[in-house]
Amino acid sequence: MWSMAWRDHTQRGHHTNNFCEVNVRLYKDLVLSRCKAYNITTLVDFTVTKLESYYNNRLLKFAHSRNTDARLMLQCELKRAEYITSESMISNIGEGTFAVPSQTDSTTTYVVNTSLGTCQCAVGKHGSFCKHQAAVWKYFTHCGPSLPPVTSADRHQMAVLALGSAAKEQAFYADLALTTTTSSGSETPQSERPATTAVATLPVDDAQSRQRDDVSTDADGEDVFSAAVARLRELHDVYGSSAESTHTFLRRLNRVKSRGDWEAFLQSGTVPVHRRAGSNIHVQPTAVERRRPGVTRGCKRLHAGRPPVTAERRKRAKLMHALSRNVRQNKCNAKIHGRAH
Repeated sequence: MWSMAWRDHTQRGHHTNNFCEVNVRLYKDLVLSRCKAYNITTLVDFTVTKLESYYNNRLLKFAHSRNTDARLMLQCELKRAEYITSESMISNIGEGTFAVPSQTDSTTTYVVNTSLGTCQCAVGKHGSFCKHQAAVWKYFTHCGPSLPPVTSADRHQMAVLALGSAAKEQAFYADLALTTTTSSGSETPQSERPATTAVATLPVDDAQSRQRDDVSTDADGEDVFSAAVARLRELHDVYGSSAESTHTFLRRLNRVKSRGDWEAFLQSGTVPVHRRAGSNIHVQPTAVERRRPGVTRGCKRLHAGRPPVTAERRKRAKLMHALSRNVRQNKCNAKIHGRAH
C-alpha cells in the first residue's frame, strides 16, 4: 500500500511514517503528560478514557469550525492558483479529467484527475492537494477526494464520528450566511461552499437598503479620512515634527498587518501588541533561585512536552565509580544499579 507504484489519495502525499510518530507523541505528551510512572491497569484506563476523550474533543473542535487548518490550506492553494484568470485556460478532457497549464512554462500542462484526487505535478502526483486541483475546483466545482474538508457535510461527518446518533443534522454545521461573490458572470468559491439547505437569504428590499447604507457609509468614511489626512498635514506645517517622533509614528504604522490592527490604530493611535509592560505576574526571587538549570528565569509559563532542539541542555556530570578517588575529593560514590544504567 505504501509502495510508490500503489500510492493514491489516501496517503495525502506523505512518504514517511509520520502518522505513527505523531500518534505516539500525542499519546506520550498529552495523554500521559510525559510521565512514565503508570502500571498496566492505568495505561489501559488512560487509553480507553483519556485518549478517547481527546480524539472526541479534536473531532468536535473541527465540526464546530474551531480548527482552521483545512480552510487556510485551501485559501493558500487558491492564492497560488490566481495565475489561472479564466475558465478557458483549463481544458476539460472528459470523465473528470482536466488539463491545467503550468505557471512557469506555458507549453507544459498537468492532467488533474478529480476522481482519484491526483495531478501530474510534483506535489499532486502522490495524492496531495495542489494549486492545479484548486483551480479546477474553483472554476468547475469538481471536488476530488484530496480536497481539504471545508464543507458542512465534512463537518457533519466528523460530528457523527465523535457523537454518533447524538450529532445534529447537517444544517446545524452549515455557515450562517452565504459568502460567495460573482466575478465575470461566474461564481467564485470562497474558503467554503455552504450547504444549499441551510442558506439564509435576506429579502430583496432589505438587501437593497443594506447595500445603499453600505455605499453611503463608505462615502462618508472616505470624506472623513481625507479630512483627517489634511488635518495631519496642517498640524505638521504649523508645529513641525521631530525626527524621533516621526520615526515612532512610522514604527507604529508599520505594525498594522490586518484590518483589525488598522481599526485599532485609527481609534487609539497605536497597535496593541501581545506583550505589554506590566501585564506579567512576577514571581518571588527565591522561587527563581530554586529552579533547576535550563529553566527560564522569568515569569513565563514552562512549556509542556518535549523541549525544543535549540534549547540549552545542562546535564550534570556523572559520578565516578572509583571509591578511593571520591574519598579523596570528598564526593559521593556512584552506585551501580545493574547493567545498562
